Amino acid sequence: MIQGRKALIVIDMQNDFMDNGSFSVPGGNEIIGTINALMELEWGLIVGSQDWHPEDHMAFAANNPGMEVNDTLKMVDGSGQHM
Repeated sequence: MIQGRKALIVIDMQNDFMDNGSFSVPGGNEIIGTINALMELEWGLIVGSQDWHPEDHMAFAANNPGMEVNDTLKMVDGSGQHM
């Protein structure tokens, strides 16, 4: 790490998560202004990442019989996977 350098890392910001996206998150659009404002600041590095799953991944409703888009699959640890 180089001391004094700062990085902005925007993780998994996708249209799918916006208010009218295929996997919309309530209020998802509200973060856009904050991210845009942060990107105007002085950074040593700005990085954006996007999650990716192969087509046979369990996160897709089509790979889970009886599940539909926007259903939540209960995981073994008790958490939920949004379809």
